[in-house]
Amino acid sequence: MSNLTIQLAGYFDNNFGDDYMMKIIVNSLPDVDFVIDENETVNPVICEEHNVRTEKITNKAQYPKLLVTGCGFMINSNAALFTELIYFLKQKHVGDYCLGFNIEPLDNCIKRWLIKNKLNKFKLLVCRDKKSLLWLCENTTKPQKEYLP
Repeated sequence: MSNLTIQLAGYFDNNFGDDYMMKIIVNSLPDVDFVIDENETVNPVICEEHNVRTEKITNKAQYPKLLVTGCGFMINSNAALFTELIYFLKQKHVGDYCLGFNIEPLDNCIKRWLIKNKLNKFKLLVCRDKKSLLWLCENTTKPQKEYLP
């Protein structure tokens, strides 16, 4: 049991790419304990790691939250725009740290503003392409930004 426990979050959709990105991160940090909210439907490929467990998370601030995502910051439909507006209005906590993402083109100022607002709430953002890193540097102020292809 480590001294550090992190809540693992992401798109638990049984998509091989998303699930395996989480597995790689969990496997790369064997001294960190990861907890997943029991309300999530998680692929067994992630839960088979020795440092992953599920539990009921009632206090959202109980653990630092790591979001592992691919194209997690895009708004490509009216439904996605509506979802982002709801997240903003509810001040929903997406995560403290985010790994493995890229930013898709945002075609209007409302979409850009919503994504900027969301990204500025993170402490650390690790993106996977230089174009996303450039966008982050130009559009965010608060989070530490890193590039890891």
